Amino acid sequence: MERLPLEKSVPLATNCDVLRAGHASVAADASVLHPVKEIQDKWAINAVHTERQMLAATHGAALPLSMMMEERILSQFHRLGSLRSEFVGLESMAGRDLKLTFEDVLGDPSEGVDAPRELHSVMEAKLGMRMPRPF
Repeated sequence: MERLPLEKSVPLATNCDVLRAGHASVAADASVLHPVKEIQDKWAINAVHTERQMLAATHGAALPLSMMMEERILSQFHRLGSLRSEFVGLESMAGRDLKLTFEDVLGDPSEGVDAPRELHSVMEAKLGMRMPRPF
């Protein structure tokens, strides 16, 4: 009697760590978003697109293009690896600095009480550098 290898006889689950990954749900993968949810998700993108079209119609095509260039320039400036970038210039250009939000009053939830990571180790990981191991 010939035995099949284990890979061919028993289907193996690729992710069987339920504590870390959670339970697999077929319903969550197969569900379709509600049309109103899709509209809400795309609202900010559509508002920016509509505003750019309106500016192009009233002031010419150069104004939206220059604004897009300024946004790209302002989005390139980052802090060093262990600190979170604020993008103050980008926020003020988009007008997001005029709104009072939850983060302004009670603090940003992503800024926990955890100690900041060491700058050198973060930058070495970001740049793909490794220190040589001692002999």
